[in-house]
Amino acid sequence: MHSFILLAAVLSIDALGVGIAYSLKATKIPLISKLIIAAVSVFYGFVAVFAGDVIEGTIPDEFCRPLGGVILIITGFVVLRKTMCESSNQDSDVDNSGKIEPIEALLLGFALSVDMLGAGTGYSMGAGVPFYFPFVAGAFQFGFLYLGEWIGLVGGKVMKVCRREEKLFAFLPPLIIIVLGIIRFFK
Repeated sequence: MHSFILLAAVLSIDALGVGIAYSLKATKIPLISKLIIAAVSVFYGFVAVFAGDVIEGTIPDEFCRPLGGVILIITGFVVLRKTMCESSNQDSDVDNSGKIEPIEALLLGFALSVDMLGAGTGYSMGAGVPFYFPFVAGAFQFGFLYLGEWIGLVGGKVMKVCRREEKLFAFLPPLIIIVLGIIRFFK
């Protein structure tokens, strides 16, 4: 598997948790809202790849991969810290309508995709990231929202029992980003 696919999946895995959480609370995420969230992810992906290309064009080639690795490692630690400090009562359904409206989806998309800026920038430096990387990340975001809703519906009772494991699972994406950064640094 190409590591950019792994990175796109890891950067989008938060959407799985969001889908599960909203499904358990019976908050709907309509198709248009899912598309908006995915579009925000694609946008952040393009900004990150562009930023990586600009940085790569301004520094010598032998520093690009190590610097990209450092950016990935720092992003991983920032995400890890955010995961450790995250409040469990955050809710994007601001108007308490029971569904995520398009404007709320825009805000949720920004929150879910902000990690893409650092990690995508760091990864794209010296990596020759394919132009479709942002679309892959958006597709994962969209798919994980649907999968999360399905898991919440089908396994809601089991999920309530497994809260501790859910917290442990939340630490996996930042650790994978850190490992990708270490690999990038030494490659």
